[in-house]
Amino acid sequence: MRSGGNEILSRLYDQLRDRQLRMGVAVMHSHPDRIAKTLAEHAEILEALRASDAERAVGLVHRHVGWFSHLARGEIR
Repeated sequence: MRSGGNEILSRLYDQLRDRQLRMGVAVMHSHPDRIAKTLAEHAEILEALRASDAERAVGLVHRHVGWFSHLARGEIR
């Protein structure tokens, strides 16, 4: 964002990033089992990216983000 030179977008991104980090910490505290799962999922995503397997990486990201999406909707407690 910063290298694009748009200060407004850069500040907006910083604000959203801070919120995302706070929400992530809150989720991890309320779902401590997710810490290990999240690390494993990130490792899988990284492995797919290093293997240039875009299709697998996309699927893994969708699965990873999907859990948080269900949580945000109240479908998971």
